[in-house]
Amino acid sequence: MEILVQWVMVFGLIVIFYLLFIVFNKKKRRNIFNTPGAVIMKVKFKVTFKKTSEKSFSLVVGITNGIICATTYVIMRLFENIYLSFLVAIPILIIMILVCYSLLGLIYKKKEVDKNV
Repeated sequence: MEILVQWVMVFGLIVIFYLLFIVFNKKKRRNIFNTPGAVIMKVKFKVTFKKTSEKSFSLVVGITNGIICATTYVIMRLFENIYLSFLVAIPILIIMILVCYSLLGLIYKKKEVDKNV
C-alpha cells in the first residue's frame, strides 16, 4: 500500500509541475512537438501532428511523463543499495520511455488515419 501511495504522490507532483510550467505556458507549449517523445513518434510511426492541438498533446505528454517518472521512482525505492537502484532504474527508464511513447505513437497514428478517411 505504501508503494501505491508513493507512486500516486510522485505522479501527481510531476503532472502538476508539468501543467504549471508547460501546459499553461504558451511559449513552452509551442515546442511540444519537438520534444524527444514526439520525435520518437514522428520517426517510428510517421505521425505528423497536423490536426493535434498543442494543449491536448502537452497534457498527454505530461501524464505519460508522470507515469514514467513515478514508476521508475517506485522501482528505485525497492532496492536498499543506491548503486544497484541506479543500475536497475536506468534501463527501466529507457524501456519505459520507448514503450510509453511507442504506445502513444500508435494511438496518434490511428487517430490520424481515422481523421483522414
